[in-house]
Amino acid sequence: MSSNHYEKEDPSASLGEKPTAVEGDHVETSLDGDVIELDEATNKRLLRKIDWRLMPVLCFTYALQYYDKAILSQAAIFGLRDDLNLNTGLKYSWVSLIFYFGYIVGTYPISFLAQRFPSRIVCTGICIAWSFVILCTPACTSYAGLLVNRFFLGLIEAGVSPIFMLVVGLWYTHAEQVSRSSWWYSFSGGSLLVSPLINYGLGHIKGGSLNSWQYMYIIAGIATLFWGAALWWVFPDSPQNAKGFTETERRLLLERFKEALFDYQLWGIIILSIVSCTGSGAVTTFGTIVFKDMGFDVFTSLLLNLPIGAMAFICVLGSGYIGQKVPNSRLYVVVGACAPVILGCALLWKLPDSALAGRIVGFYLISFFSSAWVQCIGLGTSNVAGHTKKAVYAAGTFIGYSLGNIVGPLMFDAKYAPRYDESFIGIMICFAICVGVSLALRLMLARENSSRDRQYGQPELSHGLEDMTDRENKSFSPPSIAITDDDQDYPEGGTRAWLVVVGAWCAMIPSMGLLNTLSVLQAWVLENELSHLPESTVGWIFGCYGFFLYFCGAQVGPIIDTHDIKLVIIPGSIGMVASMIFVSLSTEFYQFLLSFGVLGGISASLLFNPSLAAVGHWFYKRRAFATGLACTAGGIGGVAFPLVILYLGPKIGFPWAIRVIALINAVSGAVACCLLRKRLPPNKKAGASIDLKALSDLKYAATTMAIFLVEFAVFIPYSYISAYAIHHGFDPQKAYMLNTLLNVGAVPGRALPGYVADRFGTFNTMCITAFICAAFILTLWLTSDGGEVRTTSFTILFGFWSGAAISLTPVCVSQVCRIEDYGKRNGTAFFIASFGALTGIPIAGAILEANHGSYWGLIVFAGVLYAAAFAAFVFARGVAGGWNLRTIF
Repeated sequence: MSSNHYEKEDPSASLGEKPTAVEGDHVETSLDGDVIELDEATNKRLLRKIDWRLMPVLCFTYALQYYDKAILSQAAIFGLRDDLNLNTGLKYSWVSLIFYFGYIVGTYPISFLAQRFPSRIVCTGICIAWSFVILCTPACTSYAGLLVNRFFLGLIEAGVSPIFMLVVGLWYTHAEQVSRSSWWYSFSGGSLLVSPLINYGLGHIKGGSLNSWQYMYIIAGIATLFWGAALWWVFPDSPQNAKGFTETERRLLLERFKEALFDYQLWGIIILSIVSCTGSGAVTTFGTIVFKDMGFDVFTSLLLNLPIGAMAFICVLGSGYIGQKVPNSRLYVVVGACAPVILGCALLWKLPDSALAGRIVGFYLISFFSSAWVQCIGLGTSNVAGHTKKAVYAAGTFIGYSLGNIVGPLMFDAKYAPRYDESFIGIMICFAICVGVSLALRLMLARENSSRDRQYGQPELSHGLEDMTDRENKSFSPPSIAITDDDQDYPEGGTRAWLVVVGAWCAMIPSMGLLNTLSVLQAWVLENELSHLPESTVGWIFGCYGFFLYFCGAQVGPIIDTHDIKLVIIPGSIGMVASMIFVSLSTEFYQFLLSFGVLGGISASLLFNPSLAAVGHWFYKRRAFATGLACTAGGIGGVAFPLVILYLGPKIGFPWAIRVIALINAVSGAVACCLLRKRLPPNKKAGASIDLKALSDLKYAATTMAIFLVEFAVFIPYSYISAYAIHHGFDPQKAYMLNTLLNVGAVPGRALPGYVADRFGTFNTMCITAFICAAFILTLWLTSDGGEVRTTSFTILFGFWSGAAISLTPVCVSQVCRIEDYGKRNGTAFFIASFGALTGIPIAGAILEANHGSYWGLIVFAGVLYAAAFAAFVFARGVAGGWNLRTIF
């Protein structure tokens, strides 16, 4: 079948499965290598036959699955919530979202089961099994029983959508896959058109031993059982018979699974799936409840759902048609679909209750989320080659779908009823993230596709029916680019080099400056917006910021190695501004988590990692000093941002103080975009995003472990020093000022250790600073007992000596790897360290709670971690540089 030339955003041609033939050739290659002539008429006739044989089965099965899953929201207004006591707190939300926990658990196992056995057998078994679960639902008499029932429903239904994606990928060319995926997915809207009418009738059944909602589940279960039995005969087998795997093939499958797992496209699509599916929580789970809370009776609320189904049906088909007909448009369609969702949420948030028509229209506009989500389905299979990698992408896409459907209902706490303003603000934030990720992914894929086109020309015959991943397909595997001896001559200075340092400094103002403001931000929200939550819970917000800052380095590193650095710093700069704007609008835990922890952390990573890599391209002997100078920006930001909050917050309000920080981020980000640049050419040998094989090198593994421990430890004092002071009776303004003093010490503490490290050795300097930090924590802070002099002295001294943890750890990585691999190796090291940054703050908070608010346990925990980091750096120094104490390393 013919297909168009590359669509790297639709990029199965270059990074994924290539088109089967160049447009107009009408040539196919059979499995045995013979060339088959295929004229246009035969091609169309075959396509129609496949459509009539396959699409009705997929469409009806998916409609039935969606009907059985979404019936909950309609049953809720017919007595289910009252009968099972689900009207308090988040009980009803948990009943909805527990389905998606089961979905996550079942997605990967069932998807790979479909590779081992024919899809017909797997789908038949799934459909019959979930019909039994539906039939058991009316027997649930308690909240716990319904939770178990919904979990197993999600577990069993998890395989349906990923299997359908694989089936479409096997039967259709990549150009046809978008529209066909949109066909079967559009029947989710078709289901929403039919189910309210059926349940409208069932809702009028009165009397007998059963309630109306129980009849709804019984009818649905019986219909599903009959259809499940029919699938044995009507579901078509794959074009090739399912076969077992040899031991060698199993090993290859594992390697392909790893390759897919570490591909930035997969994680981009998962993020898009998560944020775009939060709208589903509003529409499918709370749709009838929102209408009922607007003042409509239960039957009118049910009928008001009909336009939602019609809009979803039209939106999905329309977006699928655009994605097929307009080349390279899928991610632009996602962006376009986000706009009406954001508008709809804004209408629901701002319009008064009296503007009933406008609020209803706003809720209907959220239905456009399905247009964004269906594009993720197409991207998840047509962008890559190889059945194994397609399976990973299909499963990953629907895990993102599950997570989005978990996050969505959690936003609709009963305490927000009847308007749910905070809930709709949360959805707005999610779809703003969706816009940013879509544009960033579109830019990266387009550039990569252009690069492959320049190197390899037009696509030739396909490897589509072979289980070859896009990296294994040698017809578009990038060649190596050698780094010549001349390239290794580092300038070590000059106008251009120092301007890069200035650019890195500006990039670290927002990224590391906010990281160093965690203590003030955490203390502020604990005292104000989130005062009802424990420290360990709030700590996850700021732990997530540090986590994503380092975790995303695993994806950012290879992009820096292989592409222009502006590819990441531009979206990072935009994201840091957007993050602060959304923080200024946040009032709930999940809003702070999404806007600051997730969006802010990811955006910070897009600035922090390129800054370090860029400086490394221009300096070698003076690298530690140059990096330290750039990292002083984190201290400057850690001084400036708390002062903005402290002095402007009381005068203009916390939200406007945060918007001032957003303005500072915009200016510094713009300067960084102008000045940051690499010196060395792209390294096309960069390979996988996460280079776990590098851990087989003992030098690199020991260095990574040391970095993990020091990053685990360093953010505990940074996050809790202000809260510690407030606990011990400090005036809040003085307590917040401690964070400023800590960063005042950090400014010279990041520059001077770099200067020393260039003369006495980076690892030597890290050993000394880690030991001194451990000593200060276990002596000065532990014994201060809240005394103002001791606490202030500790803050300044720790700020100075802890600066090396930020400025010198990346330099340590550069000393145990080649500079052309630095982006990838640094990203891998901080990917591992990210888990320390994620858990350190909330674990410290949990220790604080276990000690009933006493800080001694938290302080000892931080000190022991620093002592372990000291030991790890000593070991890494010995392995990498030798055990002679006089060695400068």
